[in-house]
Amino acid sequence: MKKVNKKGFTLLEVIVTIGIICVLGLIVVPAIINYRNKSKTEYNNKLQENIIQIAKDYYVSNRDELPNGQVEGKYATSLKLETLRQENYITNDVIDADKNSCTSESFVVVENNRGNYNYYVCLKCGNKTYSTSPSYCEFQNGEGSLPTCELTYNDSWSKENVVININSTDSIGIINIKQNGKVLKTTYDENNKTYNATYEASQSGKYSFDILNKYGLKTTCVTENEIKIDKDVPRCLISKQDKTNTSINLLVTATDDTSSVKSIKIGTTTLGNDNSYKVTANGNYVATVIDSAGNVGTCSIDVSELDDEKPSISASAIQSSIIYARITDNVGVVGYQITESSTIPTTWVKIDSSKSVIKIFEKLKSSTNYYIHAIDEAGNTNYKNVKTGSEKVIIIEPDDPDPNPGPTNPETGGDCWTVGLCDDGGGSSGGTSNPGTGAYVEPDPVCVTGKNGVTMCDR
Repeated sequence: MKKVNKKGFTLLEVIVTIGIICVLGLIVVPAIINYRNKSKTEYNNKLQENIIQIAKDYYVSNRDELPNGQVEGKYATSLKLETLRQENYITNDVIDADKNSCTSESFVVVENNRGNYNYYVCLKCGNKTYSTSPSYCEFQNGEGSLPTCELTYNDSWSKENVVININSTDSIGIINIKQNGKVLKTTYDENNKTYNATYEASQSGKYSFDILNKYGLKTTCVTENEIKIDKDVPRCLISKQDKTNTSINLLVTATDDTSSVKSIKIGTTTLGNDNSYKVTANGNYVATVIDSAGNVGTCSIDVSELDDEKPSISASAIQSSIIYARITDNVGVVGYQITESSTIPTTWVKIDSSKSVIKIFEKLKSSTNYYIHAIDEAGNTNYKNVKTGSEKVIIIEPDDPDPNPGPTNPETGGDCWTVGLCDDGGGSSGGTSNPGTGAYVEPDPVCVTGKNGVTMCDR
């Protein structure tokens, strides 16, 4: 009887065998999976190509439905899968590689690119979506959403043109951005996925912009607040109020035709609500007016009438009935008066303003105190007291010569009686004798010429 060998695999042999099987599994299984996925991808890609070809066939018979690519028209349109079924271009169910049925939400997009038509498909099968351009699949059932629009700008008052920034997003693409029918230059920001344009507004008001996408869908956006532009310079006028001899209030009246007046300054001082500024010194004062847009206007006024200095008066009596007066003032004398009292007159002899005035008062009473009053532009007053002389009585014997003859008047031959001022030929017509006593009474001179060169005559 033959002996049977019952010896089995050793543990080492089993381990080696299992290891070989695992290595083979690591190599073969991924390859099988990749092959399967590749096959699915190829199938799904081929499915998309077939749907696009079916869409092309559809448009051969329906060319009027192609996007016209004209301004304000469509640059892209969509064709639903359901339409292809209804028109019998598709007779069987459209199924992806995973045996999922593609729903009626699937569609084909046709884009007019300068007369050339590009086709994009979006298949929605089960919970999966297959597309040649993902952006077109954002349009559910081929119905595009409107482009977005955002406007940014300065809505405060501006003295310059205001730049309005227009930003838009649209997954299928923006054709143009317009303002009042004019196409604006548009750029695309790849990082932010936005279409951007700018517009420079030159006048106040609201502005609207039209944004058109490739589906022909248009969004109109309007500035929420009005653009406010003011390029006009504000105007102003300065007037004087509440005048005294030491101060004047300057009132600034400012206007602006477009925006409001924001501030008024004289020098570095910003005026209050009353727009008044008190000055206590003569000079040129400039008001600076700023409006809400930042425009600056100026106006000025000269102040020269502030004066706390009284007029100066010098006066002297000439014989018994004449007073010679000189009035001066640092700003200007505007009036004078002669009285017998030091009280300030209530009425004045008005004259044009002058810094120096010479006045001769004649036919006055002899031996009398007179007061020469003066008033200047600021209302300052002053006076000078002068007393006229008494009449002189000279007794001359008829046969005796005059011991102190005066100068002879070349015109009349008479004596020129003077009181220290008649030294250059002025004189009188001579006196008369008292028939009872023979005394000579001196009359007022006809002409008196002072040392200052001023000739005074009473007749």
